[in-house]
Amino acid sequence: MLWNDIFKTALDLSAEYLAVFSRDLAFPEMAYHYIRYLKRLSESLRFIIYKMQIKELIKAIAANVDLVLTRRKTIAFAPRNTTAVMGFSDEAFSDVQDTPLELVRNKIVRDREQHVK
Repeated sequence: MLWNDIFKTALDLSAEYLAVFSRDLAFPEMAYHYIRYLKRLSESLRFIIYKMQIKELIKAIAANVDLVLTRRKTIAFAPRNTTAVMGFSDEAFSDVQDTPLELVRNKIVRDREQHVK
């Protein structure tokens, strides 16, 4: 039981960390190596429950990457325009309540709060 909790906690912390940057312009590039690592880890594991948890996290990360990539197609500024790059998160995601990773983070926080009660 202890190893299940440790593994779940590690994945939860990873999801929470990635959720912080889920609206960032460079999120797809940041998440690329993490997704590769998770896929490799999933292939090396024997337990199905761990593989399912990893697959769920990869699916949320991929959905977030797709969201950011679609929003990036609409920008019309150069990468050196730092003020526009900094404002990308606010402008491009103004109509989005929560990104897929933020939804995962919210679920994790709710579960953790209920576990404490």
